[in-house]
Amino acid sequence: MAKGKKQKQTTLTSAPPPPTPFFSDETASQEKGEGKGGEGVENGEDTKRSMTPDKTISPKQKKKQKLACREAGLRKRRRKRKREGRKKKRKKKKRESEKE
Repeated sequence: MAKGKKQKQTTLTSAPPPPTPFFSDETASQEKGEGKGGEGVENGEDTKRSMTPDKTISPKQKKKQKLACREAGLRKRRRKRKREGRKKKRKKKKRESEKE
């Protein structure tokens, strides 16, 4: 499109209002989630999965999950410490090379 030209805005003369839903919640959620992956998706989250009450996490699974999170946190901390250590070494090396 050219720099100085403006695009003409077209107006719809007979745009019908959106139909009001007379149907079940399932089809309504399908229509809402069309843009984000289709069936059973509403506002970016999976309604089918979140609305099932019988799927609870077992205590064993909960324990495993907790442990995994803890280990991930420890790994993150270890990585951070190593990075800082390497940074200090580099600075020290740089200072020593400048002195000579």
